[in-house]
Amino acid sequence: TFTVLTGTTFNVTEVNLGRDFEVKVSGTYVDEDGKTQTIANLQNGTNLEIQGDTELTYTNMRKGAKVKILKVDSETNSPLPGATFQLSRKVDGGTVYEAYGDPFTIENEGAYYEKVLPSGEYRLEETFIPAGYIVTADTTFTVHAETGATEIITDVTGDASAGGTNKSELTVKNAPGKALPHTGGSGTGWFTAIGLLLILGAGAGLLLRRRKNV
Repeated sequence: TFTVLTGTTFNVTEVNLGRDFEVKVSGTYVDEDGKTQTIANLQNGTNLEIQGDTELTYTNMRKGAKVKILKVDSETNSPLPGATFQLSRKVDGGTVYEAYGDPFTIENEGAYYEKVLPSGEYRLEETFIPAGYIVTADTTFTVHAETGATEIITDVTGDASAGGTNKSELTVKNAPGKALPHTGGSGTGWFTAIGLLLILGAGAGLLLRRRKNV
């Protein structure tokens, strides 16, 4: 709070907002009749002529681009609900991705998911696939939300159909097929058990033959 003379023009500018934020300014003043009036067309850094007791509010708002993720069958391009994804964001200035939000499952009829994301580099990982399909490779993309006019996604890697420059949609495709068991999964446990039984059986047979020859 500070005091200036009526009729004085001053400027208040909020700096160092950070790339993910923009500022919204609102204000009121008390006119000569004692009534509170709203100050119109306020922006960060606007020159303002003081006409009475004035109150300004600077609200920091997170900028973001709306991203729509579509899930389809790679052969028919039909919507394919039932997949679960984890979205990760790259740490500024580094190469490590950290989980951004909780895992989400696309279950609606149109098989799509929408989320507003701030600027940054992201990785979309499919953690659960619908039965009868093969998991797709991770998709990485960059969101630019510096201004409302440039809320776009660029630098999509992987399948070219997943997106591209100036796109706000990612189409993730799953091909029909049977997924191989993951290392350490229950499928490999069965293979390991069967292999051990075969080895033990062969060893027992060799031992019996040796005893007969003695």
